[in-house]
Amino acid sequence: MKCESCHNKTARVHLTEIGSKMKREIHLCDECAREHEASLPHTVGPSSHHPAPGTPDLDLAGSGAEVETAAVCAVCGMTFPDFRSTGRFGCPEDYQVFRKSLTPILERIHSSTQHRGKVPPQAGEPTRRQRELRKLSDQLDRAVKSEKYEEAASLRDKLHDLREKSDAD
Repeated sequence: MKCESCHNKTARVHLTEIGSKMKREIHLCDECAREHEASLPHTVGPSSHHPAPGTPDLDLAGSGAEVETAAVCAVCGMTFPDFRSTGRFGCPEDYQVFRKSLTPILERIHSSTQHRGKVPPQAGEPTRRQRELRKLSDQLDRAVKSEKYEEAASLRDKLHDLREKSDAD
């Protein structure tokens, strides 16, 4: 999205101005946002920065994210404050550069740091079976840890049957 003021740079600051019964959104680049903020009356605090529509709320207070505010990606030049303001990374390397700060955020949002996506329909039976084996194994581990031994025995039997079927194919 382009800046609504200069029409040249990418809009990274998104302001919502609420007037008498009217709401207006303004999308500005960093430079135009600073100029806009300077023109505001002193009774108004710092500009209200809102992430782009569809961007998750990245309220990072208390997440340990402050640790990497000085880190900069050597590939794309992204900083963690840049990520916080846009909700997007510049390159795949950013996941490693900002790993310490991302872990608590991912755990809070997804309850996990491991991606467990869906199996595409065209993946084929062996892939589906591997996915099912992994799922049953995880369920078995949880059942044993929570001392649900009858459930664990049932899951163990299902795992055994599925493995035999995989070996037969």
